[in-house]
Amino acid sequence: MDYQPFQAEEPRLPSAAEPGGGRPGLTMRNFRKISCNGFGDPLNAYPHSMSWFKDHLYVGTTRANLHLLWFTMGENVNRFAIWPVEHPDNPYDLDLRAQVWRFDPRQDEWRQVYLSPLLMGTEGFEVPLSIGFRGITVFQGRRDPEPALYLTTWASSKGPGPVLLRSYDGVNFTPVSRPGLGDPTVSTIRAVVPMNGKLFLAPTGTTKGKYLANVPDRMVILVNDDPEAGDWELAGEPFFGDPTNQGIFDMAAFQGHLYAATTNSATGFQIWKTRAEGKPPYRWRQVMTQGGYRGRENQGVGHLCVYQDCLYVSTGILGGHDREHNIGPASPELFRIYPDDTWDLVVGEPRLTPEGLKAPLSGLGPGFNSPTVGYFWRMCEHRGWLYLGTYDYTIWMPYVRPDTIPEKLRQRIERVGVDNIVRAQAGFDLWRSRDGVQWVPVSRNGFGNPCNYGVRTMASSPYGLFVGVANPFGPTMATRRLTGWRYEPHAGGCEVWLGSYEIPEPSGENGIDQGLLRLGGGRGRRSLAELAEDSIARFYEGSGFRQCGFWSPTMRTPKQACENLAAELLALLPEAPASLLEIGCGSGAFARMLTKAFPRARVAGTVENAAELAACRDAVPAGDFQVQKPGKVKFSPGGFEAAVCVEGPSRYQPLGKFLARVQRVLRPGGLWVFADLVPDGALGGTAPLGAYEALLRAAGFIEIQLWDMTRECWQTFLGYAKTEWGTKLVAGEITQDLYQEILGRLPGGMAPGHAYLMGRARKIW
Repeated sequence: MDYQPFQAEEPRLPSAAEPGGGRPGLTMRNFRKISCNGFGDPLNAYPHSMSWFKDHLYVGTTRANLHLLWFTMGENVNRFAIWPVEHPDNPYDLDLRAQVWRFDPRQDEWRQVYLSPLLMGTEGFEVPLSIGFRGITVFQGRRDPEPALYLTTWASSKGPGPVLLRSYDGVNFTPVSRPGLGDPTVSTIRAVVPMNGKLFLAPTGTTKGKYLANVPDRMVILVNDDPEAGDWELAGEPFFGDPTNQGIFDMAAFQGHLYAATTNSATGFQIWKTRAEGKPPYRWRQVMTQGGYRGRENQGVGHLCVYQDCLYVSTGILGGHDREHNIGPASPELFRIYPDDTWDLVVGEPRLTPEGLKAPLSGLGPGFNSPTVGYFWRMCEHRGWLYLGTYDYTIWMPYVRPDTIPEKLRQRIERVGVDNIVRAQAGFDLWRSRDGVQWVPVSRNGFGNPCNYGVRTMASSPYGLFVGVANPFGPTMATRRLTGWRYEPHAGGCEVWLGSYEIPEPSGENGIDQGLLRLGGGRGRRSLAELAEDSIARFYEGSGFRQCGFWSPTMRTPKQACENLAAELLALLPEAPASLLEIGCGSGAFARMLTKAFPRARVAGTVENAAELAACRDAVPAGDFQVQKPGKVKFSPGGFEAAVCVEGPSRYQPLGKFLARVQRVLRPGGLWVFADLVPDGALGGTAPLGAYEALLRAAGFIEIQLWDMTRECWQTFLGYAKTEWGTKLVAGEITQDLYQEILGRLPGGMAPGHAYLMGRARKIW
């Protein structure tokens, strides 16, 4: 990996501290990604468990969450226009073996220390011992010689049941329980908490009828002071005596008591506590009921976390919207319980309760005022701050059929637009607070990745705060192209981030890029044009692209938008062309994608000068690139199965003559695919689509398809670029002269009156 090792962190950013001093809180610039794409395997969708043990970080994965969810959806799958990921007919065609990874921060190195073995399942074929690790803790049992790492497994529905794994050294893992802890109704174990020399477990997952991963056949808490002995006992009355309680999502030790939070779709979550003294079963006392008097909209509890002598309780609805029980959608709330069992609402809706008015201490509404937050998923204390990560369901919205959404919600979505909501909201939120009341955001967009829909785990360490991010959208993801939905490769998979105070110092004075400031102000020797070109190269992240791009809702940068535009054009080309021509290749960025998508095709292209020729030959060594005058297409007649031009045709005037040249080099039935940034008046002032179609027909094309993508491509790019460079101008990072030079060199010269068309047409047979 390209990451530098580092020492244990020391705070040295007082500017990030709250007013009044104190240790600083982490900001987005303190975080770096230390693992991506599911540790190189996108089927590692969730970093489902995380713990710091013997100066290493341990992460247990869960596999193929969205692939497996499809098989449990039943009729609810019909709510979707298409399932977000491509799934096989048989889930066991996937590699479902869960993994455990260990990170050494001194070496900045990951190592896989456990891979779930295969064993014979109940139906005569091999299945994994575990498809995921949902719980992890450090515990020393009565006969353990030292503290050990204990993990709970998520068993396959065709397997014998979950087991408890133990490791003393973090490398060798041994099962220390019978499958299901001896109970055939147990299919997975979620919460695992040590207290008073005992280990407490909460089984979940049904084994009868419809499979539910978070609801057990029987809600119980099991306890044992010697897990290897296998003598698991009931820690209390099943269901806490209330059959509407469905399961235990989380438990926590607080003020000498064990607290447990139930899921309840009838009246809302409940909180119970016990001293857990003597022999089980123990006596439990109810602390909270009816979802904090919000009712079913606080269906369950995402996490219990101790911070500054309070127990914080985060809530949520299963999936953000439980259609089976008709609950939600509604955003989550945050409570805190005091040692005397009184409690306050921290984030949420004000309401009258039997205990008086409960108004949010923070002044923030449910979901930190975000309607797309489904639940507050995880909390963690780190260096005097409480961090809270959310699950955000926005990324699901493009896949849901509008007619299946409740009417009021559908009207709200239509007023704003799905694309705008995804662009603004997608990706988890991470917040922090010093006192549990005043909250500030660390990230509101999933660390820049809209498919990072939730913070599933966090762990504090001497080296910083580790954040485990769930991203189940891979290895393929459904993408809506101009011609419809298709599954395309997608770099999904869970991520792990590390937030620490060991970050690079700002460059130059006040963090301003001194190269830009110096050269833009004329104090250097390079020309304004050279500086502008360097700035634009950084704007496109050195990708070689130089287009407006196609700004789908998940696009965040010009490079991403250009890659997405290229993918749109590739989707319009034949499935396996033998020969391709790109007109106006520039630096070869699109030609490189052509050869990657069609490795067996002969790729040729035109460039306008020797510098472009060298760049294209470097990008695509096997390509046939020729320097030709702009708009010339001097190749043998009928030599290509398809031709493509990216944001170029209207530069080659007269356009009709250029299109005739393209038609000439295509074989009969060959495809012409293009994106065109059309200047105002270039088509004679008529409607762009009609005028363009007429020119194509006159040039000898049929089966013409045209799309007006002005808003998605040109207008969005225009707004992004002007904001980006205008901000730098106002901040003093660039001069007015450099600002004007850069804008003039961007696509279209940044003149507002352009249309943006994309199209496909076939040469007459």
